[in-house]
Amino acid sequence: MAAAPSLEELLRGVAPECLDQACRDDHLSEIALSLTDWQSLAPFLGLSEVDERAIVCRYPHDLQMQNIAMLRKWKSEFGQTATYRKLVQVLFKREKCNTVDKLCHILLQEEAESIRQQPASQHSEICTAVASYADYLRGRYQTQIPTFLTLQWPPPPTRRVFNLAMIQGQKIRYGIDEEIVGLMLQGRVNDVLDQKTPVKLEDIFRMDSAKRQVILIEGAPGSGRSTLAWYICQKWGSGELFREFKAVVFVQLRDPAIQSARSVEDILPAESRGQAVRVGQEFQACRGQGVLWVMDGWDELPSCLHTESIFHRLIVSPEKENLHLSTVVITSRPIASGDLHPVVSSRVEILGFTQTEVKGYFTEAVGGDTQTLQKLQDQLRERPVIEASCYLPLNAAIVTHLFLAQNQSLPTTLHGVFTSLVLCCLIRHATKEGIDFGDISSLDNLPPYFQKPLENICALAYHGVMKNKVTFSAGELEPLRLSQELATLVMIQGVESLALFKKSVSFNFLHLSAQELLAAFHISKLPQSEQVEVFNAMFGEPRFAAVFRFYAAFTKLETEGIREIIAKTINVVTLDVSQSSKLLYLLHGLYEAQDLSLCQFVGSQLSGGLYLVQATLSPVDCLSVGYFISCICLTTSREFTVSLVNCSLDDYRVSLLVKELAKCCTKVMDAGVPGCVDLSLGANQIGGSGICCIAELISHSTFISKLSLQKNCIRYGEDQIYGLRHLSQALTTNTSLAHLDVRNVGMTAEGVEILANALAVNEHLETLLIDHGSSTVSLDPLYRILSGRSKPLSIFRFLQN
Repeated sequence: MAAAPSLEELLRGVAPECLDQACRDDHLSEIALSLTDWQSLAPFLGLSEVDERAIVCRYPHDLQMQNIAMLRKWKSEFGQTATYRKLVQVLFKREKCNTVDKLCHILLQEEAESIRQQPASQHSEICTAVASYADYLRGRYQTQIPTFLTLQWPPPPTRRVFNLAMIQGQKIRYGIDEEIVGLMLQGRVNDVLDQKTPVKLEDIFRMDSAKRQVILIEGAPGSGRSTLAWYICQKWGSGELFREFKAVVFVQLRDPAIQSARSVEDILPAESRGQAVRVGQEFQACRGQGVLWVMDGWDELPSCLHTESIFHRLIVSPEKENLHLSTVVITSRPIASGDLHPVVSSRVEILGFTQTEVKGYFTEAVGGDTQTLQKLQDQLRERPVIEASCYLPLNAAIVTHLFLAQNQSLPTTLHGVFTSLVLCCLIRHATKEGIDFGDISSLDNLPPYFQKPLENICALAYHGVMKNKVTFSAGELEPLRLSQELATLVMIQGVESLALFKKSVSFNFLHLSAQELLAAFHISKLPQSEQVEVFNAMFGEPRFAAVFRFYAAFTKLETEGIREIIAKTINVVTLDVSQSSKLLYLLHGLYEAQDLSLCQFVGSQLSGGLYLVQATLSPVDCLSVGYFISCICLTTSREFTVSLVNCSLDDYRVSLLVKELAKCCTKVMDAGVPGCVDLSLGANQIGGSGICCIAELISHSTFISKLSLQKNCIRYGEDQIYGLRHLSQALTTNTSLAHLDVRNVGMTAEGVEILANALAVNEHLETLLIDHGSSTVSLDPLYRILSGRSKPLSIFRFLQN
């Protein structure tokens, strides 16, 4: 157990003159909130038993007011001698260390605020050592380009700088904003900007009035967090922005030399240890006033350093380093920054490219060639998952590089994208070294020169996934016999330390998905028993979900024992719908594998159908479900139920589902497979536009036998029955639909008339479920057409609910 801090440690950073001042009433009221047994303190503060009884009599049932009254009585009795020093001494003696810590924090914040409010002439003095160091930093930021910017591969197809969209986030995240997550997965950055508060870089220190600012900048991998962090330093160095700071210190948290830091001087970029020590002392002498720490990569720190390190102290308890007047900016992936939310003063989220910026980026990348640009955009529209990922700058760079390098053709899946990226890296290295590499078309067909290095790199990727690591030291590469040169030139970037007197290199994969792909390839080459062991241990884990989709693409899940695990998982999910995420992981793998027989196997295990009721479906989920249904239609003629009730499906998600289903329409017709899918889409947020997409599908499909659109909306804009118009038109040509449910869709009298006219032509629908829409809407037009039909139609009428 850690020893309790001494009083000197608790008071570190608090000026003696502050401690000798008489306590303020507002401070006493704030301290009173943390007291639970004030009567144990009263005698040590000089109050009598009579005073204690009087307080209890005045507030007999209000402990909080008793606390306040006791402290105020003490101040009124002792006046100017009722000092902060006396109070902390008594609190410490009575083992109230948390309350002492709280009081010291209050005093430090007050001191910081008073300094900030002083005229600039009274606190602008900064020692010669710090002023000289600031000049040194400015020179570095203007002339040095970090290796994490220069070693990017593939190289950006354009050198033009594009703006990144940023929004202001909640100080503390109280849960996941599903709507915003969904929009980001679609790449709809513009829609997020409409709903959230946009932030400009120059305003990030003006978003709140906190006495001390700790700003968290979050973004997905590839969103440009590190580039933005360095950009802040450059703008300060050039004098364009952030001139309120005397020194801006860039701290690269992925750097192994930085991760071993124990003191302030250990994290200062400097020419020598002596310079770092002198500057660190001067920073502490002025309590960090005018110093901005830019800490890049909180998510790349080992988890143990999140709670016990110099970085943690600078963020959470800077008074322990006597740097409580400094400002901190931290960058991180959202998945790793939850422990910071309670202590940050504001959050900024990097969204990436807006639609305008994406188009501008692609235009620049293809040299303004409008035909090439159109071809790229057309291919992306056919690949929604890849298209949606391009809001991230790194993904946009990868996609454009592959498009231009592969005769203006893009892979169809993420597995294809990142496999092509790895192969491009290998070909690049072979070309540079003058190696005859022949035909490198797959990871299974590599020249002997690459086989062992790739095996070792895949092993590194696998161990990183298992340990949740994204950065590696040179020492971790050595046991795998990976030379730094080969690793850097192939698919791992080496990043040199920015601390000049500490020479070191850390390594990371070009892209997180590339690491996951290589980890999956490593698993696929393990003995069958070990593959099963890994699968048993990891299937269903969030980080393994991405690895699994690539593993499914490599192996088609044909490894002995794997399909048995899949069957057991499906059985569990069927019994417990709360575990539907595991089923979605499986469907993602099927989509990446693009294997008909594998889908047939999974379909055979889902004997009752596919039920994803109340599962919030992402765009990727919708594509995967659509692909799976299509495969089922091509491999079986039995009726298969697909229930996507209350799954947060909107028009966009439905369009993706329909796009996948439409791909199999011709194949199903050619195969002569009868209608077999019972598709239930009730209780979602589908509007007239989405129903129009569904109508286009059923107008020429022969595999949907039942369709439920209950509790959606047929309206689009001012047209109250937009969706129903298209649905009715589709019914005039459809020959497979036997059951239609349009309850609670906003039916109108005109809608009933249009539907009746369509059913007068359609001879295949057998059952119609409908409601009145309102008390004034009559269903008589539907009843009138019954006598003219050669086949019976059962109409079930409901009251709207």
